[in-house]
Amino acid sequence: MQNEDRINVLESQVRTLKRIVCLVCCLLVAGVAISATQSQGVPDVIHAKSFEVVNDDGTAIVQLGTSTAGLGIIRTMNNRGQEIVRLGVTVSGKGVIKTMNGNGDVLVQLGVNTDGQGIIKTMNGDGQALVLLGGSRSGQGGVWTFSKDGLTTSLLPHKH
Repeated sequence: MQNEDRINVLESQVRTLKRIVCLVCCLLVAGVAISATQSQGVPDVIHAKSFEVVNDDGTAIVQLGTSTAGLGIIRTMNNRGQEIVRLGVTVSGKGVIKTMNGNGDVLVQLGVNTDGQGIIKTMNGDGQALVLLGGSRSGQGGVWTFSKDGLTTSLLPHKH
């Protein structure tokens, strides 16, 4: 697979992720708008440890709650209850969005690297990096591609 093909696949995955995020945000806004128009007896704030949206079979397909570290998280699942998208916060306080296959393996991650710069990372089903778009320690943007052994196969911009 050529780099351009990989980038096209990545762009397609990012578009899909954007659509999912927009859908979740629209659902949240609709829920807030509906709750704001309710009668006088509706409480101003609802406190709960988590909220779930379930399908007709009773399977949770959206969860709003906390991670094991006690940080906010929104998860969307397929109809079998397998996590597919996660929006949350890392333990260092940075935002992260992940898409997974039905086995829980991360395929795409949008977030922040250890230097605090934005990244987009795609991985194969075994969790190995395939393509990384982000910033280098020197503050320059770059695109890295990796072999199945984790070795860098290409780098843009190319080092001279």
